[in-house]
Amino acid sequence: MNKSRFAPGQEGFTLVELLIAVTIFAIGLLAVAGMQITSIRGNSTANIVTSGTAVAEGILEEVLSWDGSRPVFAADAADLAWNFGTVGSPQATLAVEGGGTFSATYTIDADYDGVVNVSRVQVTVTQVGGVLNRPITLVGFKRRV
Repeated sequence: MNKSRFAPGQEGFTLVELLIAVTIFAIGLLAVAGMQITSIRGNSTANIVTSGTAVAEGILEEVLSWDGSRPVFAADAADLAWNFGTVGSPQATLAVEGGGTFSATYTIDADYDGVVNVSRVQVTVTQVGGVLNRPITLVGFKRRV
C-alpha cells in the first residue's frame, strides 16, 4: 500500500520553479529599491530648493519693508551682497539646518521700465558648495515716497 502525503496531482513545487519565482521576486525588489533611491534624492533636492526659496523670500520681504524714502531705492544698484549678520558682525553666508549654506545678492532698478517712483527689487540666492546648480531669483516692486 502506497500512501502519499499529497493528493493526486498536488505534489508541490519543484526546485526549478522555486528558483524562478525567487529570481522574479528579487528583480522586483531591486526595482523598488532603485525607486526609493531616486525619491530620496528628489526629496533632498526639494528640501534645498525650499530652504533657498525661504531665504530669498525673507530677504525680499525685508528689503520691501524698508522705508520708501531710503536713498537705495532712488538709484540703480546691481549685485549688492546681502549681510546675514548684524551691522557690527557681517556674515556673507547663512547655514540652514538640513538645507545647506546660502549666499545672496540683491539688485535695485530705480524707475523700472520708465515707471516713475517704482523700484524693482531682485533677490538672487545661491547655494554655496552644494548640489543645487542654479540660483533662486525672486522679484518684487517698491513704491518710493
